[in-house]
Amino acid sequence: LPMYMLGARAPDRLGQWGPVEMLGIAVFFGLTMPLVAGLAGLSEGTLTLRVVSVVILVQNAGFVLLSVLGIALRYRLPLARLGLTTRRWAAMLLVGLIAGAVMIPVASVTEQAGVEIYALVRGRQAAELQAERERKMDPLNRILATTKGPAATAWLIALLGVAVPIGEEVYFRGVVYGGLRNRYGLGWGLIGSTLFFGVVHRQVVHFLPIAVLGLALALLYERTKSLLPSITVHAVNNIVSILARLYGWEI
Repeated sequence: LPMYMLGARAPDRLGQWGPVEMLGIAVFFGLTMPLVAGLAGLSEGTLTLRVVSVVILVQNAGFVLLSVLGIALRYRLPLARLGLTTRRWAAMLLVGLIAGAVMIPVASVTEQAGVEIYALVRGRQAAELQAERERKMDPLNRILATTKGPAATAWLIALLGVAVPIGEEVYFRGVVYGGLRNRYGLGWGLIGSTLFFGVVHRQVVHFLPIAVLGLALALLYERTKSLLPSITVHAVNNIVSILARLYGWEI
């Protein structure tokens, strides 16, 4: 199915990608890869740093590769249409670092707000239990539990601070936000990509901070027309999250 959507199916007559390509990539990584992993005998209980490394590298390299092959090359579009440009890279990197620093306290505030909103609906005890349940289910916690030594920690930071931001920003901002914005306008692009980014992380209490981050990243991409600032903010967010859990920072 995803290969049909991204390869065999004729390109859209409008000359630009849309929901079909977005869905094709999502189906591949949301259903096809987990199915293959399950058939290969891989389960969450067998996760090691080596296995996690392979999965992260394959998935995020795949995001970039499928986006380039299934969209840019198929529709004969420049890579800049997906936000892949080196234009003013130093300035874009600086913008991303500043925005990343700003988003750290924003993430903390919105996380607490998410707990408070859930508490209003379901009660304080239910909100705290749900928040704790989501923290335990977070793959990062399980990965960190099996990561021992400075070399392994540095490698994990490289994976989550470089590979993941590049792959996810190419897909969620370049493909999803860019496609929705081009087809349906700025408003629907922001709303659709933000909700999609929040939903795929499968969080309830923590949906709000994830969605706010997604909205900020989309607005940053819209303003700069480059994915580099969004990638940098995403990297700062991931690295700070790893260090906070390793060293018990209250942020």
